[in-house]
Amino acid sequence: MRHYELHGPQKAAAGGFTDLFVVEYTDFDESANNTADTVNLITLEAGDVIFPELLVETETDWGLSSAATLDIQLSSTGDLLTGANLLTAGDPVYAVANSIGPTAITASETLQAELTPGDDEAVDDASAGKVLVWAKISRKADRRLISA
Repeated sequence: MRHYELHGPQKAAAGGFTDLFVVEYTDFDESANNTADTVNLITLEAGDVIFPELLVETETDWGLSSAATLDIQLSSTGDLLTGANLLTAGDPVYAVANSIGPTAITASETLQAELTPGDDEAVDDASAGKVLVWAKISRKADRRLISA
């Protein structure tokens, strides 16, 4: 998994997203059938805020024969975006702004991607797969720099 924190013109070009996570099939290794696997994207600190606008773009399909999905979640509070289809490259899934509100982080928390394989398949059966996860995160440390 690769993480890019976007700045200035990159944010504007990316529609206001602040972070890009590139998640590939090799980031997951669960071998049991019908069992989800999770990869940690970033640790958010107390005072950070994650906004509900999330975008998942399947760049390369996952090479599985049945419905594989990706959820974006916080480790302690659950799903922010659910059911992103990983079988069709080019299909974006967007979490709309009014589905949930911004989430203020009160204690260290991990943003995660959870892959759920389809029937009778394991996560590590994937032969390919790459998704781009775009997020909007306001970091307390960055806001302190601006207000100083």
